[in-house]
Amino acid sequence: MAYKTRRRRDFKKRLRDRRMEQVAEALDISKDFLAGTVKVTVTGTEELTVEGALSIIEYTDVSLRLNTRDFILSVSGSSFEVNDMDTDYLRLKGQIETVSYLKL
Repeated sequence: MAYKTRRRRDFKKRLRDRRMEQVAEALDISKDFLAGTVKVTVTGTEELTVEGALSIIEYTDVSLRLNTRDFILSVSGSSFEVNDMDTDYLRLKGQIETVSYLKL
């Protein structure tokens, strides 16, 4: 009986994943964003890109704090400028010194 339950659960998960991919493709958004996943990319010490953050908690020329579903992303440094921002995307340029995650 447990085997059938596990197979059914796996089937439902695969079906949900396929549907999510179809919806993301139709809306032209990242499937990670649709799933609530956050992607953080740091390029050297001068650029940081975040996809999937929920909101900006704090933004100054020396710090940035973003709210996500699972944690708070905190970035500190100097000469920060947000060069590109959309509903699910943010690009920060400046001298990045630390990136930390605070689990909620």
